[in-house]
Amino acid sequence: MSEFKPHDELYSVLQEIETSRAELERCKADLGDLKRLESERLFLGAVVEGSSDSIITVDLEGVITSWNAAAERLYGYAAAEALHRPLAMLTLPTDLAEVLSRTEQIKQRKRVETYDAVRIHKGGEEMWLSVTLSPVMNRRGELIGVSTIARDLTAGEVSKHGLQGTEARLRTLADAVPQIIWTNNGEGIADYFNQRWYDYTGLTFEESVGPGWQAIVHPEDAAASKERWQAA
Repeated sequence: MSEFKPHDELYSVLQEIETSRAELERCKADLGDLKRLESERLFLGAVVEGSSDSIITVDLEGVITSWNAAAERLYGYAAAEALHRPLAMLTLPTDLAEVLSRTEQIKQRKRVETYDAVRIHKGGEEMWLSVTLSPVMNRRGELIGVSTIARDLTAGEVSKHGLQGTEARLRTLADAVPQIIWTNNGEGIADYFNQRWYDYTGLTFEESVGPGWQAIVHPEDAAASKERWQAA
């Protein structure tokens, strides 16, 4: 039977104390990390909620997992109506393939440039949006979802397409009339000719633009024509 040594017991107790102290320090560090992470989470949450842009996240199956206040204003759905539903509810059926293709690019860690797209409001109206996609990663660097940031371009796009449509109709009308039509800009440079001009003169746009129109004026009429042009 071995002899009992008091210092052996003391050594064992000291070891337990040291182990407990190390565990306490680790707990403190973990608690500090948790507090820091919670602080970061609250800060980022405030940034997302305060953003004027719609910010939505979806999981890898395309199901909505977060929905900020700007998304409510943009799409018309409250968060409770949108969460846990597929992102496809905001997309035209004809655009679904495009959405899936870009999401797949994100999954493959490929860069997706900001692009313009049509999305659907709760009321059924179509909206033009500027869309940015970004990967959502966990702390281990694993892809867990996709973030969609959207900004409304509807008013600008409607205006642009309306002007383009108006211009196209005016050009069609100008080309259809039997008269020659040409215009100058504010500096007096000829910059537009209808089809009748080309048919009659045989000139190209490059030959007509600027002072080129003067080439078809009869020499005897050149001075008077130039004088009237200057007055106009």
